[in-house]
Amino acid sequence: MPTVAVGLIREPDYAEAILRDGKATLIALGRELLWNPNWPAQTALALGCDPEWTSWPEQYGWWLKRRVAQQGR
Repeated sequence: MPTVAVGLIREPDYAEAILRDGKATLIALGRELLWNPNWPAQTALALGCDPEWTSWPEQYGWWLKRRVAQQGR
């Protein structure tokens, strides 16, 4: 039966662990998206799903690539 995990899911690794361990089939985010509307894209980057910033709008992607390079990552 499909289940949804909600509440206090703020970190990408925590959300991924819930899905990976089969504790839920869907992660529902509410308050975290009010604080950080870019959470889905940032999570994709944190989990290695979008290393080239392709899911971000072009005007953000070029700046974010440059920022990472300047930080030496």
